[in-house]
Amino acid sequence: ILRNDEASKILVVAHSNAALNDLFEKLVDRGVEPRTLVRLGAGARELSLEESYSPVGRVDANLERRAQLLEEVQRLAHALQVRDAAGYTCETAHYFDVAVLTPRLDAYFRHDDDDDDNGVTAKKKASF
Repeated sequence: ILRNDEASKILVVAHSNAALNDLFEKLVDRGVEPRTLVRLGAGARELSLEESYSPVGRVDANLERRAQLLEEVQRLAHALQVRDAAGYTCETAHYFDVAVLTPRLDAYFRHDDDDDDNGVTAKKKASF
């Protein structure tokens, strides 16, 4: 079900914590994204996996992933010599994408080789 429709939500109920934990371990072994799994109930502590699949553990994992992505946005902004704090929040990262990155990519992929008033081509402006 998950492979056919990744947007689907599946609730699994098992007769024991051990059965549910076994299923969780098999899902992780088969490559199901850990961020898509949440384990409810007392048996979550008994999982023999590296990550925590409790609701609090999922929130922590998502916050960690958010911090990593914002750091990448900030590195990209620095590489493009954008002085604003592009990787400070998700909102500033989105603004960076809309106001800086997308226009540069559009100009680059249009193959706009026409010089502007200063003799600079769009590919040079994109600075990739």
